[in-house]
Order: sequence, then C-alpha cells, then structure tokens
Amino acid sequence: MQLIEPSRNVGNINTVSPARFQELDIRYILEEYGLEYKEQDNYLQIGEITPVQGWILHISSIRAQFIPLLKKVIPELILANVPFKVGKSKDIVKYLLDGYLGFTQFGKLLCIYPPENQVLALARKLVQLTSGFRGPAILTDIALGGTVYTRYGSFNPIIRVNENGFPERFIYDASGELISDHCPIPFKMPKDIIWPFEDLAQPVLPMTKKLLNDRYKPLSIIKLDIKGRVIKGIYFKGAFNIKPCLIKEGIKDVWADEYERDIVDRLIWQHELYQDLAEAIPSPKIFDLFQEQNNTYLVMEFIKGITLDQKISSVYNGNSWFDLSTNQKLTLIGFLLKILSSINKLHERGYVHRDITPVNFLLDKKGTIFLIDLELSYSFLHHKPNPSFKLGTAGYMSPEQEQNQVPTAKEDVYALGAMLFMVLVGLPPIKLDVSPAEGMMPHLDFFIESPSIADLIKKCLYSVPEKRPMLSQIKSGLERYHEEVTAHFYTGHNTERDKRADPREIVSLIQNGITGLSNHLSISAINVWESVKEKMDISGIPSVERVPQAGMHTGMTGILYLLALSKRMGFNIDACKDGYDQSWEYLQDQYLHQPYNSLPEGLYDGFAGIAMAIQEGMQSGLLKGEIYKTQMQSCFQVSRSGFSLARGIAGQGTALLRCKQTLTDEFCQPLLDQYICILLEAQQKDGSWNNYREERKHNDNLIGLAYGTAGILCFLINYVQQKKDDKVMASIVKGLRWLQKHASKKRNIYTWTTSTRSKSVDIWGCNMGMPGIALTFIKAYKLLGSALYKEIAENTLRPLPKRPIYIDYTQAFGLAGLGEVYLEATNVLQDEEWQQRTDWIANVFIHTFLSLGEKAGYWPVNVFPDFEADLMTGTSGILHFLMRYLIPDKIGYILLNK
Repeated sequence: MQLIEPSRNVGNINTVSPARFQELDIRYILEEYGLEYKEQDNYLQIGEITPVQGWILHISSIRAQFIPLLKKVIPELILANVPFKVGKSKDIVKYLLDGYLGFTQFGKLLCIYPPENQVLALARKLVQLTSGFRGPAILTDIALGGTVYTRYGSFNPIIRVNENGFPERFIYDASGELISDHCPIPFKMPKDIIWPFEDLAQPVLPMTKKLLNDRYKPLSIIKLDIKGRVIKGIYFKGAFNIKPCLIKEGIKDVWADEYERDIVDRLIWQHELYQDLAEAIPSPKIFDLFQEQNNTYLVMEFIKGITLDQKISSVYNGNSWFDLSTNQKLTLIGFLLKILSSINKLHERGYVHRDITPVNFLLDKKGTIFLIDLELSYSFLHHKPNPSFKLGTAGYMSPEQEQNQVPTAKEDVYALGAMLFMVLVGLPPIKLDVSPAEGMMPHLDFFIESPSIADLIKKCLYSVPEKRPMLSQIKSGLERYHEEVTAHFYTGHNTERDKRADPREIVSLIQNGITGLSNHLSISAINVWESVKEKMDISGIPSVERVPQAGMHTGMTGILYLLALSKRMGFNIDACKDGYDQSWEYLQDQYLHQPYNSLPEGLYDGFAGIAMAIQEGMQSGLLKGEIYKTQMQSCFQVSRSGFSLARGIAGQGTALLRCKQTLTDEFCQPLLDQYICILLEAQQKDGSWNNYREERKHNDNLIGLAYGTAGILCFLINYVQQKKDDKVMASIVKGLRWLQKHASKKRNIYTWTTSTRSKSVDIWGCNMGMPGIALTFIKAYKLLGSALYKEIAENTLRPLPKRPIYIDYTQAFGLAGLGEVYLEATNVLQDEEWQQRTDWIANVFIHTFLSLGEKAGYWPVNVFPDFEADLMTGTSGILHFLMRYLIPDKIGYILLNK
C-alpha cells in the first residue's frame, strides 16, 4: 500500500493569511492600480471587449493565493492593454472554486481576452508569472502551464433565442456560419481553428488509464462531483481474488481552503480515521491510498446498501409520523439508537463526527448502520486537523460549528437533535425555526407526538452548548419512547393537528411572508428580484448564481403578480413597493421596449405571464395609465412554441381570458378564436395534442398540467365557461377520454405516468404529476357534471397521503400545489375529506415558517435552506395557497380563471 503524506506549503510568499483574505475587497485592489471597471454578471470587467470571439486565457488559483496572484498578473495585463474580467468578490471567488456556479465556470477567476496577434506572447508571460502558484484544473480548457488555461470561444457572444424559447450563445465557425458556443467538457478542439500555442502545450488530453494503481478497475460512477468522482469498481487482489470496491477520487487543488488544504488533505485525514476506527465502529474497510495523474484515490470496501436518508424516505412514503404503523415507528427509533451507539463510541475514541446527517450513514440488508463519511471529524485528543475543516450540512450544524470554533462533543449533540427531528418527523431540520429555543415548542408539539421527545429535541438544539443534554440522556429518552410506542401509548390523534388553521394566524403569516419577500437574500443591489439561474450542468451541485429573470414560473413576473394580488386582497405590500416599481422598470427596459424575440410568448417564462401580471397590477391600482394597457396588448401573438399551458397557445389563451377584463372584445375575441382554431385543428384523432417529452421522440407524449394534454383541456374548459361552443365541448370530451385511456386503473385507483412512454409516477407535482391531472377532471366535473369525472378525480387524489409530509413546498412540484388542488376539490366535490387535507397542509406551513427578524420570514421550499421568492418555485407560491385558503371565494386556482 502506497501511503501519502500531506505536503502543503502553508504561509509561503504566494499566500495571504485567512483573516486578510476575508478583509480584502477585489474592487479596492483594482482601484489601487487605477483601473475602472463595470459589473458583468459574476465578474468585474476592465476594458472594453470588442471582438466577437477568439482564444480566451483563464487563470486559476486556490483561494489563499488568489490575491498575491492577482497583484502579480494585473501589471502585465495593464502593460499589454488587454481587457479582462475578475471574480467580483471573495464570495464569487469561493463559488467559482467550489463549483457552485457550474462546471463550465469552475476555476475561471481571471478571464482574459487578448487580440489574436498578442495571445501567444501574453500566454507565455502569464505562464511564467503563475509558475509556483496552485490552482484547480479548468475543465473546459487545455492547460498551458502555471495556472493558465485556454479555450476558443465567445468574447461577446451572439445571443439568439433557440427553438425552446431560451437564450443561447453563438460564435462563427471558420466558414462564417453561426454555431453554438457550449463549452464542452472535456476540452474539444474547434473545427478549422488554428492552435497558436505549439511551444507551450498541445491540445491533447492525457489518456485515461483502464486500471488505477494497476489493480482497481472503475465500473460505474456513483457520484459526479467537482471534488472528484465516487466510483464503483473491482479490486484485483490476486489472479483469483476479485472483490468490489468503492473509489473516492480527490482532484488536486480543488476545495482548497484558506490554509491551502484541499480535498486531497481531506482524503488523507479520512484514511487515518478509518484505520483508527476500524475495530470500534461499523465502517468500510480501507484497501489503499495512492496518487495517480495528479489525483489522489482512497479505496475502500464496497458495502451494498442504501443511505439512511433513502430508508427514512421509503418508510414514510409521504405520510406523517401519525400515519405510520407501530412497526415502522419502532424501526425508525431503532435506527436512532444504533446511530447514538456509534457516536458514543466515536466520542470515547476522542473524535467528534461534525457531520451527522442521514446521508452519511449506510444501511445494509442485515440492518447494520455504517459510518461512510468522516472527512469533517476532529480529534479533540490530538487537536487535529488544526484548524478543523469547515462546512457541514445546513440544519445539522451548531452555531459554534458555523463559526468554526474549536470543536467539542456538543456539536454532535446539536446534530443528533436535528437528526431526531428528521427521523421522527420526516422533514429536514432546515424546516424548523430554532431561534429562540422556547419558540420551537409549538412547532415541535405539532409534529412530535411525545412531549418529552419534543422537549429533548429542543434541548439538543439550544444555541448554548453547555445547556445541551448528554448522550446518555438522549439514549434514555429514546429508549422510553421506544417502550411507549411498543405499548401503543399514543393514539396518533390530536385535535390541534387536525383542526382548521386559525384565520388570524394565517393572516399574520401571509403578511410576514409578504414582508419577507423584500429581504436582501433575493433582491439585488438595483432593487429587482433575482432567481437562481438554472444550468444544464453535469455537476449536480445546486447553483447559487442569481440573476434577474422575467418568468412567471421562476422570476420577477410571478412575484409581481403575487404582490398585486396581495394588495387587492387587502394586505400591506409597502415593504416590497420599491422592489415592485424597480422590477417593473426592469421588465419594461429589458423586454417590453425591446425587440419582441427577446422572450418567448409563453405563460410560464414569457410575455403571456407578463400580460397577466400587468392585468393584476392594474386591477390592484399599482399600475396606472394607458401605457400598461398598450404593453399588455403587445404581449399577445400566435405562439411559435407549441400548444401547452406553460409555453404555448393554451397558456397564451389562459392569460388572454384573464386580460379580457381590461382589453376590448375587438382585440381579444379574434385572437382567442385563432387560438381555439389552432388547438382544434392540432388535436389528434385520439384526443391528445403533440406535446413531446423530448425532441424527436414523437411517440412519447406529455400528459400533465404544465406541458401536456391536461393543461390544454383546462384552458378549453375555462374558455367554454365564458363562451359556449359545441366544437370546443366536443374537443374537451375527446381529450378527457384520451387522459382516461392513459390511466392505470387498479382497484378503482387511477394512476398516471408523466408521459405516455415513461414509467415515472409523480404523486406530488402539479406541473407534471397526478395532482394536476386530477385538477383537470375536477374542472371537467364542474363544467359537465359527469359522475365519471368526479370518480376519476376522487380516486386519483384519495390514495395520496392524508397528512402529507414532503420536502418540496412549491406550487410546481410540492405541497403548495397539492394544497391548491385540494382547495379546488373542497369547493367542487363537496367532501369534508379534502378540506381536512387542506387544513393539514396549511398547518404544516404555519409550523415551518422561518423568521427573518421582526414580522418577516420565509419557507425553505426544498432540501436547501436558500430563500426563493418565486411564484411556482418559491415562497410566493406558498403565499398564494394561504391566501386562497383564507378567502377561497375570491381567488381561483393559481394562474387559472376561477
């Protein structure tokens, strides 16, 4: 076995101290050199970039060396008089280096745009200047030397809206034709482009070895990560001795902290830990630690099993704790007792775990729970690593861990309290407001059936470490609870949990949520709302990049729509008024005064959504003047994007039906007639519309509300409610027959997949799943009165969890959207069951609202703690559900007419 020792040059002349790095302002450094700059997305741009395309030079660095590197390189860039961009802040530098802005931006701290006649000479000089510095490899580029990399691409990309309605970057090929500039990974030499760096490097990637260290054969990638892959492989121990193994890869200079320690150091530390703990705690056996092609590999036993996170999810299956069987409850409590035993042994050996979460425990078929990730652990006997490695998992990190204080066992007590909440509720602890501690109890009492366990969780989550209980106290509490559950001590019934939510509490919650929309987490320096930029990336790392977006689904238009509706319903939006005004100015400047092709026509991400938001703004009195009526009209034309509710004709028609309150019949009716004519002509003989799941898969038709036949039918139903039309009625019946045909019916229960060829069933999402289809049949029953449609709607919804527990809270994919469907069912189907289900969801939102200070707050809408303000994917959607819950007679299903 080849062992590796750490070889880090901490404190060298190319390093800035961690404290100093935190203080440094990149703008200040540029100003020291007398450089003017402008903000360009995540960068500060110096100089004007005039060419369309060419060879871009990128410079990488680890964080601790970035400032010295910058000061070494900037004088040369000034001398060469070339434009360049630099990561605009220390946070952006960290995001670029940690992969949170995507694989294609990874490591690109400096982007330099030299003219063709300077590129080679400048590259030579930069290679010389950066030799001796460290930096992660840039995945889209070829290394030239030092920390300099290059690729051929766009300086000033030509932006075109593609056939799906999204902006795309283009450059010219050698023949002058426009081609997509898509940053391939790994680097790919462009066709007919000359390589100018012959004397520095060749545009050839190193060969991938079939065997690592001559004995480990990779078989499949379990996890693709910026830090390195997690690989399933086989281990050739001898000619007739082959066994499966797990290979953890550490890529050199990735995730380097302020002390120059990278992922390699973490693998070395894990190796040491596993070796020491092998006999004490269930953990994988270690086979090897070695370096190859600049990367480091930790090889260990492959344990066949599932993570505890997956097991917990399968046990709950969307239900609440109160709806689990006694055996299921005892199983979950048993997991906690086993984890507690392992952590106790870990402490006895002198270690703090520091990352106790369900994903870091593996459960095999025998029920053994293995510790599978120890990289954040700390030895309080030997005081190493010193300082301890940063990070952890949101919701499980104690305040002192977040502040990177010297670790103690009390950090693990806090994490165990969070783990108790997760295992005994089914929700991640980021959903629980832990400050102040006493304020937790009403929320814990709602979710936890045992008052003593609720009190134990509260004590574990105290912000003051000394107030937290001992591990022995946690164990005693869990063992008592195990006995109580075994004896059926709890009935699972609680009138507080099952009652209708207090209207006064809902009013207060809505108002605080509206105020919370104005917080700095989602509103930019220019006072417009920003949303997470969705990237088609291979990293799997959640993006943290936020940009202004125009969408109703995800973007500022949906927030503006919600705020206008809130004002019309009597809520105070003063805290958001500046943001409202500035965001409308932004939409006007960027889209409404620009050429029409700058946005698609759709409801979810284009002009139809903007029209609906203008209509709501005018109704509420927030938008005044004929200019808005004119702009509303300009948002409508015939869609080029298909037929769906989200992006096509059905969505435009839905918006136009809403806007008829303001626009004239002379404008609306001919356009509506055109929409209807297109949809009737496009309907297939079987009753469907061609909404294909993927291009070229013409036999795989989407079914659901947002992108499929169900959403088109909802528009047609809304249309005939306003104007009777026998042809449209016949089309609706034909389409409903197609939906019914594609249901799977077993024991009178209806189930739909997301498309006609898919095997995926989504029981939560209104966009693509069963709740949205059920909504279509509810609306059909209201229109046509057919008992069959009522039966289909009821028997689609009834098998779903009665008291649902689900991580996703959004309108598009989670609880808020399901709640809206239950509200519709309550109103139309006239059954108390749907009201009770709606009450439960409203109460879940009451008890998982996070405070942002006095009278303001939000909900973490999924597994991440970030604040999202958006309508269909954020807090605004929850507010819409709660307003509708409060005053259902005044507000219809989200974005659809009542």
